Amino acid sequence: ADVSLQTRDYNRALELARRAISVQSSDYHDHIWLGQLLWTVSRKDETDGRSDESKSKRVEAEQSLRRAVELAAPQPETWIALIQFLSNTNNLPAAEKAILDAEKVIPREKSSLALGQANELIGRTDRALTLYKRALEEQPSDPPTIQALASFYIKSNRIQDAKPLLDRLIELRAPDAPWARRILAIALSMEGRGREAIQALSFLNLPDDTDTSGLN
Repeated sequence: ADVSLQTRDYNRALELARRAISVQSSDYHDHIWLGQLLWTVSRKDETDGRSDESKSKRVEAEQSLRRAVELAAPQPETWIALIQFLSNTNNLPAAEKAILDAEKVIPREKSSLALGQANELIGRTDRALTLYKRALEEQPSDPPTIQALASFYIKSNRIQDAKPLLDRLIELRAPDAPWARRILAIALSMEGRGREAIQALSFLNLPDDTDTSGLN
């Protein structure tokens, strides 16, 4: 199904996905994946003028994503997938309600980051920033948290605020370190800081276990 999706054979992708995943599956990952695939195919149907088919798949997508929430409500990714779908389908009231519901069930140690992502998805940027900062205070060495706040700053064109976080990802040798190096190199280049840009570019392709702390 994934291969068919990559080759844009959408009907085949959906046929295989439905064959692979039972509606009775107790694995929430299955329902997230199927819901996201249905949403992708529904958008293609809409582009091709098949509005009825698009609407039907969109309804099915929401049902699948809500099933994921039912199966694993404490897991932040279930809520993020649902809220992203609701936001993308311009169902803001439902997305806002989902955030309120998520606040009640996501464990406290995971809630700040998840709710920050959820609020960013619906355009509540001030609230999202507050939650991202709180998440970083709670887990200052957690790579996903650092990356989320860095990404937020970058999308807000606040490169100076993002730089210390990018440096931290590189120093931690986190999975997102290569991404951090690329963004840092681009930022330095755009600022016209020649020497620093050259240094940043020089370690873009270094192995992940290379110590780069002295290069920036």
